[in-house]
Amino acid sequence: MGNVGDLLSLEYGKPLPEADRVPDGVPAYGANGILCWSRQAYRTDPSIIVGRKGSAGEVTMTEGPFWPTDVTYFVTHDRNQTDLRYIFHLLCWLELPRLAKGVKPGINRNDVYALSAPCPTLREQQRIAAILDEAFAGIAKATANVERNIASAQELSSKMLDALLCGEQGTRNMALEDAVTDDCTLSYGIVQPGDETPDGLPIVRPVDIGSRTVGLDGLKRIAPERAAGYRRTTLQGNDLLLCVRGTTGVLSQAIPELAGANVTRGLVPIRFRPDVVQQDLGYFLLLSDGVQRQIRKATYGAALMQINIRDLRRITLTVPPPSRQSTLLAALEEGTAAASRLAEGYRKKLAALSELRTSLLHQAFTGQLTDASVVAA
Repeated sequence: MGNVGDLLSLEYGKPLPEADRVPDGVPAYGANGILCWSRQAYRTDPSIIVGRKGSAGEVTMTEGPFWPTDVTYFVTHDRNQTDLRYIFHLLCWLELPRLAKGVKPGINRNDVYALSAPCPTLREQQRIAAILDEAFAGIAKATANVERNIASAQELSSKMLDALLCGEQGTRNMALEDAVTDDCTLSYGIVQPGDETPDGLPIVRPVDIGSRTVGLDGLKRIAPERAAGYRRTTLQGNDLLLCVRGTTGVLSQAIPELAGANVTRGLVPIRFRPDVVQQDLGYFLLLSDGVQRQIRKATYGAALMQINIRDLRRITLTVPPPSRQSTLLAALEEGTAAASRLAEGYRKKLAALSELRTSLLHQAFTGQLTDASVVAA
């Protein structure tokens, strides 16, 4: 047993001149993968990138010529003594992000060098690396399949409504602005909410939504006077909160206890007229494949994706007749619950695959890895 410093050196990356940035070319690596593209290569041989700042400790294998930017380290080593793939797997096993320190977390290469590491012969390193490469290729393939299954399960609900409405008698198309209550202005929320204020007014931000409902737990609180000019976006409870900045189209429903709270600039509260659309059914209408396609088409921007309120108000909903809405809602709730159970099962498979990878790394660097152990896994 030796130290990491006996196997490798970590060299500082270099700033990439603005003039050398191109749309494509040689990959320029940041702290957690390819950041941009360079006109030329700083290094020509495959190596390993280690995040120094930002995503400190993240480990990436390069395949050919590359440019390591100044927020990274890159690995150099003696090819007659060490195998690059072995080093890559070793650094992954050592969990380098735990070494990050500081207000803007970064890792010091001397801390990496000081970590204990097995230093077997080059032949043994190559044997271990070959076994892990084969095993991880299989895990990666299985993981990709599971992730596709999760995506399919998550898309099931959005496609389900379109399927249920197909052939439904009495449906009508309506602009969103015509389906909401008179006091629902479809407006942006508070632009500058200010600092956290203990016991202040709860405010919902885009980072707070995504699950079916959003509650009080974890919400930022602001000075009530900050919301004085934004009474039009005051929540009444059960409002649907649609994200219109960043990841547009994401949706959650406010719990009743959020009555009186407010939202930030990136969210629009939506309350449907009860004689037109049941509020809970409105949740599924906004997540339907047809509506989400319209939102994606209306979204614009580069650094910050967003949708204009005027375009949002004109989004068309396919509204079923009131007499059929309760039946459709019950079918959607049942189907969504089944899709959620399916997705949760797949997530457990993902967790098991991650645990298997961790277990194989542990076996590899504690002298327990054999071809038989990989086959058993």
